[in-house]
Amino acid sequence: MTDLETDNDAKPSLLMVTGAMRTNVGLVRTNNEDSVAFVLPRHNAGGLPDAALLVVADGMGGHAAGEVASQMAIASLCSGFYDARGDIPDILRTCLQQANAAVYERSLADPACAGMGTTCTAIAVSGNAAYLGHVGDSRAYLHRKGEKMHQISPDHTLVGDLVRLGSITREEAETHEDRNVLVKALGTKPTLEPTVWTEGLPLRAGDILILCSDGLSDLVSADTIERISDQDDPLDACDQLVA
Repeated sequence: MTDLETDNDAKPSLLMVTGAMRTNVGLVRTNNEDSVAFVLPRHNAGGLPDAALLVVADGMGGHAAGEVASQMAIASLCSGFYDARGDIPDILRTCLQQANAAVYERSLADPACAGMGTTCTAIAVSGNAAYLGHVGDSRAYLHRKGEKMHQISPDHTLVGDLVRLGSITREEAETHEDRNVLVKALGTKPTLEPTVWTEGLPLRAGDILILCSDGLSDLVSADTIERISDQDDPLDACDQLVA
């Protein structure tokens, strides 16, 4: 979870990013298939991205393969992002495609990882704008002061497609028996076309970005996520959401 505040010592248009991350194995499984990252900009010269990077990945696969997939995706995305040059949307797309290739090749080479894959939802915050790179059904939300929290990432699921086609409502999707059937994931096919914003979303002081896997969004209502996230300490909010 990331809270964006005005940096009083900088130009009014610049924002300061503060945040926290938490992941938990939960009460059912013995291994944690979720991986997270929150990386602050390195302020490198030479055209490297000057952006904070926020990522969540939820792996899938037998044994520990889901954990391997999500960790590989996070590592590949974070290293590739800060070594790249160019526009942030192009960098996000390239990094997600490179991560997809790495996970897919590992799934072919290692029998223990056969069929593994992962969701991956990333937001890069640069200047006063957010850029989304996304595949799967992990989610990104924007909570803006005075407004209702809303989801800013599409669900790459069967029911997500049905909602977009108008065949079912969002309320029906929440309890649909096929709500967790993915139509797109990272590492399950040799090529990938992720959802990537070509334009940045303008941010305001006080905006809160929440990234989570379905381990949170399936079990905790959007109203509860909104209420808990609306506080000054992101780490406390993360702890309360996990609890």
